Amino acid sequence: MITVIIPTCDRPARLARALASVSAQGVAPAQVIVVDNGRTPAQPVALEGLEVVTTRAPVRCGAAQARNIGAVLAQSEWLAFLDDDDTWHTDYLSTCHQAMTADTATRLWLGGVELLDEAGQVTALKRWDAGKPRAVLWRNPGVVGSNVVIHRETFLQVGGFDQRLACGEDRALLWRCLRADVPVALVPSARAFLQSHGDGRLSDPGPLLHGKAHFAWLYRREMRWRERLATLANMGLSVVRVLQRWIVRP
Repeated sequence: MITVIIPTCDRPARLARALASVSAQGVAPAQVIVVDNGRTPAQPVALEGLEVVTTRAPVRCGAAQARNIGAVLAQSEWLAFLDDDDTWHTDYLSTCHQAMTADTATRLWLGGVELLDEAGQVTALKRWDAGKPRAVLWRNPGVVGSNVVIHRETFLQVGGFDQRLACGEDRALLWRCLRADVPVALVPSARAFLQSHGDGRLSDPGPLLHGKAHFAWLYRREMRWRERLATLANMGLSVVRVLQRWIVRP
């Protein structure tokens, strides 16, 4: 019923950790697709009891295009995305499956997100607020690639992840769905874990600032004037974080 799509790029140890969290799920996915866009081809993966397909994508094409490639190859009705440096709680898929069974109208489900430091301690929680749908235009309201479960047909209809974006493509997918009146709902108890690490993340201050600027430029015509001001304020905070990291860097 659910195909898990994992984009990966030259991080074999982190990929193995992500795959282990998929293998530990209480409800097994129908299929796992690893989309490799690294410079060094990833080794084929075997998980007991699971079908794992590894496919090559253009080198360094980015997470958005890699996920889209996986979605085209998927054979299931539903798609769940997991980045190679993230993990899920063991009941992530089962909780999403229960929600989908109880509500057959919703086509995009968003799990909760827990941000972890390098020691594995929770530093922040992110939950999408359905009462503020347009907030996605000026900030990330709790959507990351690893907490998205979406109906495959819907995903393809809205155009998938925006391949023009190296960062912020998750926000763009949510906005495309909201703009198309796709039913979206939160599954707060389905938890995705985003852990800080030394390899660098797209959510680090520098890449994040670049992503916010690019998103704002691409979607500026769909923003109201207050949303444009909020975007500028949000980007200003990112600039401060970048400067703080640069100043305290050894």
